[in-house]
Amino acid sequence: MYGAAVTFYERVPTGSLTAEQCHKLHLNQSADVEQKTVNINKCICLLSHWPFFDTFEKFLVFLYDMACSGPHAVPIER
Repeated sequence: MYGAAVTFYERVPTGSLTAEQCHKLHLNQSADVEQKTVNINKCICLLSHWPFFDTFEKFLVFLYDMACSGPHAVPIER
C-alpha cells in the first residue's frame, strides 16, 4: 500500500471559538484576538496499490487549490 498526503493549515475564525477554547489558547483579551490568528492543521490523503508519487502529488495539490478557490456547485468530495 502506498500513500501520499498534502498537509496545510486552515484559519479558524476567532468568533467561532468557544469561551473554553479561547481560555486554553490564552485569547482572553480583545487585543489578543486582533493580533493573533488561530489555525488548524488539515491533511488530504490518497492511498493506492500503485506507486505513482509524482502524479498523486499533482492531483492532491490540484484538490487543495480547488478547495481554496471557493464554493462550488458540486461538493469536492463527489
